[in-house]
Amino acid sequence: MYTSKRWTILKSPKDLFWLTSDNPGFSINLDGYDNRVEEVIPNPYCTDLGHDTILYFPLTKNYCLEIGPFLKEDDVNLNSFNIPVTFMSAPELEFRFINLWTYLAQQKFVVSCDAEGLKLFAKLMTNPSK
Repeated sequence: MYTSKRWTILKSPKDLFWLTSDNPGFSINLDGYDNRVEEVIPNPYCTDLGHDTILYFPLTKNYCLEIGPFLKEDDVNLNSFNIPVTFMSAPELEFRFINLWTYLAQQKFVVSCDAEGLKLFAKLMTNPSK
């Protein structure tokens, strides 16, 4: 199924870095989750593409590509061929969820640009309220 999407480059929050893994990207489908993002399960194979599907590809320690649905306020004449790629700072909560989904979508390993970032992520995985 073909579905037109907008492309956004998410910049990591200050002093935080994107994780990546041996799986270069993943998708999530928000349909049916009623905005309960903590229940979303990433699809490491990107096989269920629909209108509400968002794809994520961590590109570098500072940038992550998000390919997602057009917004209600977008011009109806926009499509994948004429909309510019935008850059946006990722809110810290969204950053944490994307790194969590990266971890969940991995096959064998997760990659970080620094040991401290990986330790922080491990701490968050064992105690998410911190």
